[in-house]
Amino acid sequence: MNERDIPFEKVKFGKETVELTPSNTHIYRHFGHYAMFDHIFIHWERPGDKPDGMGYIWVDSPLFQKLHDRSVLQSVAYHQNLNEVSDLDFNNYWRHHSKDLEVDNAPDWLPEL
Repeated sequence: MNERDIPFEKVKFGKETVELTPSNTHIYRHFGHYAMFDHIFIHWERPGDKPDGMGYIWVDSPLFQKLHDRSVLQSVAYHQNLNEVSDLDFNNYWRHHSKDLEVDNAPDWLPEL
């Protein structure tokens, strides 16, 4: 087994328990007002013909700091001082946080991409 495939943590996404490895985990840290989009991104393969899985641990999650620190020690890919947010990240952020805000449309205070 490759060193980058050795699990260092397990996280539950819905009914799935996913093993975090240096090869499937990425940290994204943004600059300035985009820091609200900071996250840990996990991508994993599912057996058979099932589509690959992906999950986000957002900066406002109670798990974020612990997983961030463990991930850094494992030398995961670290993308820092980003000055823009991808459409995929923005849409997933909005999908996740709109439940908390109880609104259907992105509020005006969200930074424009």
